Amino acid sequence: MARFFPPEESGDEWSSELKVRRACVPLDDDWHVFHSMVWQSKRAGRQGDGEADFILLHRRHGAIILEVKGGRVEVKSGQWSSTDRHGQIHSIKNPFEQAKDSKYALLRYFDGLGGRFARIPVCHGVVFPDGSVGSGIGTYGPREIILDRADLTSIEPALARLTSHWARPADLDKSLVADVVHQLAPTTTIRRTLRDQVATTTSSILQLTEQQKRVLATTRRMRRCVVQGGAGTGKTVLAAERARMLERDGFRALLVCFNAPLADALAREVAEDVTEVATFHSFVMRVLHAAGSPPPKVTRAEWWESEAATALANIVDAEGCPRFDALVIDEGQDFAEDWLTALMLLLSDPDASPVYVFADSHQQLYGRAARMPESWPTLVLDVNCRNTRPIAEKVAAVFEDHESCLGAEGQAPVFVEASSQASQLSVVTQMTYRMLGDEHLRPDQIVVLSDSRTFIDRLRERLAGDEPFVGLDGHGVVAETIHRFKGLEADVVIVVLTESNPDNLLPLAYVGLSRARAMLVVVGRSRLKKKLRWSG
Repeated sequence: MARFFPPEESGDEWSSELKVRRACVPLDDDWHVFHSMVWQSKRAGRQGDGEADFILLHRRHGAIILEVKGGRVEVKSGQWSSTDRHGQIHSIKNPFEQAKDSKYALLRYFDGLGGRFARIPVCHGVVFPDGSVGSGIGTYGPREIILDRADLTSIEPALARLTSHWARPADLDKSLVADVVHQLAPTTTIRRTLRDQVATTTSSILQLTEQQKRVLATTRRMRRCVVQGGAGTGKTVLAAERARMLERDGFRALLVCFNAPLADALAREVAEDVTEVATFHSFVMRVLHAAGSPPPKVTRAEWWESEAATALANIVDAEGCPRFDALVIDEGQDFAEDWLTALMLLLSDPDASPVYVFADSHQQLYGRAARMPESWPTLVLDVNCRNTRPIAEKVAAVFEDHESCLGAEGQAPVFVEASSQASQLSVVTQMTYRMLGDEHLRPDQIVVLSDSRTFIDRLRERLAGDEPFVGLDGHGVVAETIHRFKGLEADVVIVVLTESNPDNLLPLAYVGLSRARAMLVVVGRSRLKKKLRWSG
């Protein structure tokens, strides 16, 4: 049986394409059938992008592009049309030109990948699954490259006829076929550690959710877009994977975020796959130094807010200033508009190079939120795949969201009332001590977060048994501000809300609560429950 990508029918296919897909099922496993394919190439800007209804790959035949046109298809005076089963007439593009354009786009894509890819032959054909074709269609295409309804009853002879017409035999070894499959249909997984009752460690591999797969595939059809999603919907995972995909397609990608610890985590994950990973601040600092135009020795917050982007824009043509073919931004809600503009000036084609921004308006802690161009489409992620269901419900309640959740049932989150800083410090210390002792948790499974820098500093002066409370780079139980831990996650999270920043309370609570994968404890004044819409 042929190998299909994607392996299952999604339910969204046109009926005409389903007929072709199902006709390919009897082919042997030397055939690889890619349905509804898109790809991007940096070569010649937008001209490098391509899409095809089907790409069939075979070690002896190379790649075959098939353009499918369903219904009753007619061409009159050069104008193509299709009549559907309801009698509606639709103007359509010349399918032979579409197939030929896709063929040349795929050849450019392979050529851009270089090496052995450049010698893969590509031919094209057109399929009319609902009609019969007696001979060729004028000068548009000979019968040899046309498949009709009768051909689909036994498709292999028709494919042999098509490839014989083009006379471009292939001799692809198994490793090259595997490399082509990897390029056209990469397999993406999220490796995550889940814990049963938090006390037992279990390793599991979770495939991307169907929604994430659709969003990731859709970004390949777009040069620029915004991906909006709540906490736990997988934005950072997709941002990293989109950057990897761009690199596999031959783009030099810049993956940039706001938070330094998140940038460190991303760098550890994709350093070998992506050209550069950085925060906006560290990137500006590096580039200015490389261009011989370092920032002021004392850089105030105001300089970063209003002058850093201008400084970056001023040296884009300087020697030593890097260039990229694509830009991926995570934590887009924390970027100012001029930051985005300055970064885009570093693209090989500022008007056409790919740009993808991943953002969550609920996590806007700094009051920036760049306005994205209205022409950029927005894709939405609304399935929480990080937290257990009980935790996800508490997170969603903060802003009265209604996101779906794929998490396990898990333990109910706990709210502990403690009004004074002294009582909050005592609660956190004792609770952490019990988790380490009675629950047998490791220190690296537990994180304490707070909206107060003062609280965190005081907590780091204490011990939970023999374990110290430390910063992200320390050895012990991590205690950090919510700001600094944004974008990261942990099995068990204790969130202490002192309400020291009342105007930003809900965004801080939302970010803090959503960091917990398996167990959540919130510590604060009793009135806080009402503000967080905490039931139970």
